[in-house]
Amino acid sequence: MINALAGIYFATAVHDPTALPWLEFVSRIPDWFDEQWGLVLILIGCVNFVSKFRREKNPSLRRRLRWVSVGLVWGVFPLAALIALADILQRGLNDFPLPIQLGGMMSPILIPLTLAYAVLVDRLLDVGVFVRQGLLASKTVSAIRTIVTAGLIWLAVNLATQKGVPGLTRIAQLTACAAAMILTSRGLEWLRSWVDRHFFQEAVNTERLLTQLAGEVRGIRNPETLLSTVTGRIAEAMHLSRATAISPDAELTHTTRAGDDLLVPIVVSGERQYALKLGPRLSEEPFSGRDIALLESVAGQTGLALEINQLTATVAKEAAHRERIAGELEIARTVQERLFPKAAPRVPGLDLAGRCQPAQSVGGDYFDFFTVPGSNAIGFAIGDIAGKGVPAALLMSGLQASLRGVTLSGVSDLADLMAKLNLLMYDASPANRFATFFCCLYEADTGRLRYSSAGHNPALLIRANSSEPEWLKTRGMALGLRRKASFEQAETSLHPGDCLLLYTDGVTEARNLAGDEFEEERLAATIRGAGRGSAAALVDAVLAATNSFAAGATQHDDITLIAAVRRGGD
Repeated sequence: MINALAGIYFATAVHDPTALPWLEFVSRIPDWFDEQWGLVLILIGCVNFVSKFRREKNPSLRRRLRWVSVGLVWGVFPLAALIALADILQRGLNDFPLPIQLGGMMSPILIPLTLAYAVLVDRLLDVGVFVRQGLLASKTVSAIRTIVTAGLIWLAVNLATQKGVPGLTRIAQLTACAAAMILTSRGLEWLRSWVDRHFFQEAVNTERLLTQLAGEVRGIRNPETLLSTVTGRIAEAMHLSRATAISPDAELTHTTRAGDDLLVPIVVSGERQYALKLGPRLSEEPFSGRDIALLESVAGQTGLALEINQLTATVAKEAAHRERIAGELEIARTVQERLFPKAAPRVPGLDLAGRCQPAQSVGGDYFDFFTVPGSNAIGFAIGDIAGKGVPAALLMSGLQASLRGVTLSGVSDLADLMAKLNLLMYDASPANRFATFFCCLYEADTGRLRYSSAGHNPALLIRANSSEPEWLKTRGMALGLRRKASFEQAETSLHPGDCLLLYTDGVTEARNLAGDEFEEERLAATIRGAGRGSAAALVDAVLAATNSFAAGATQHDDITLIAAVRRGGD
């Protein structure tokens, strides 16, 4: 378009130099160059505009450019035809009748008129930006302020140096100069504000609204509500025909156009999940670079809010899961506590006590007391299930049920009892689960003690007449490792004052902060130091010794004890 105007301008000046006196040098241009120059410029300008018009794909913009193309054609063609006719007839423009001259010379007026119509009515260009950046740009305002201020300062200096001027007059003149400086600065700022109110108020409101929205989305926790709020506020602020949030089918890494719609990606955790699909404005005004920057800022804040929502939902889900697990563990702990004997049975001549201290909420250790039908013997057993937590506790309850079921028919031999328990344990447990087990039968009338071990720690026996420990053990593998396994039974006698302790490896393998273990020697020393008190006191002494030794170090295994003290005189 600019090329076309330049062509018209120079072509007119070349053919009628008297119309533009300041271009008399054009008259020196040779005639052949004179003719070609004007026509070439006009042709280049028209071809340039038409090619750009044909390449434009936006229907709305093509419709608005149509007025400019009409004005260009009817503004250029009459004058170009008049110049060509003058060249063909070898006549000057002033030789044609006045109506023809006026028609040809006035036709270029259609170009600025149609351009003004397209800009003001069809909104071809942003008039506000044109006015502000073209006439009231910050540099222009600063330059005007500087020039006016410099002129007033120069005037003030001249007034101050004039001779013969009364003092009051001089003061009044200088005050007027200072006031003029202030009024000039205030006037320019008022002019800038006036332009903002009349040309940019909607843009300012849009920017403010979208900026506030970017802060509000961080407080919305529901993703659907968040996306609905964002699209609704954007459509309201920019007067869009439609605005929705979609999940694009193809990868979208930057803002792009899809037909009449604008797609702005919303990135969450580095992955494309959503996009803002924005339809054209109701005014058919295209999105400016500033609009796109604002939309991308809102999309970024929306993506951040969605990411926070996802993290919050994940944390809430994990917290609920942990709370549910904690509740289940508490139920399991309560059930397990009820499986343990509430109190030791009363046996003539024998004091019994047992206790379990789980390393977690639910443990895998087991102890129990049982009676044998048809005899005066009392049985007590201790076990350690491989593993921790609920799976081990479930196997522990199964082991208890198996022991109670097998002993209902009587116990004649502990080796046979162990073999039956092993078969039941093997069939009921997975391959990676097993249990060590130690079982005793005590006959109150004779003091006879029979015992059998399935890979468990040996029982500790401290005699009343000796300080040397005796370790009671028999051969036999852990329960549940093989379907068929053989076990041994051994026996001894408990005399008055003798102390027997059954324990799990959580006692001897208790560790302190330095990583040292409690071990069997320290356990035997603890029993000897505890004296010949009650069985409960013996259990308390062992627990106190292990806790003191650990000195706050975290323990990873359960501690379970059964103490038996033979009383004298019963």
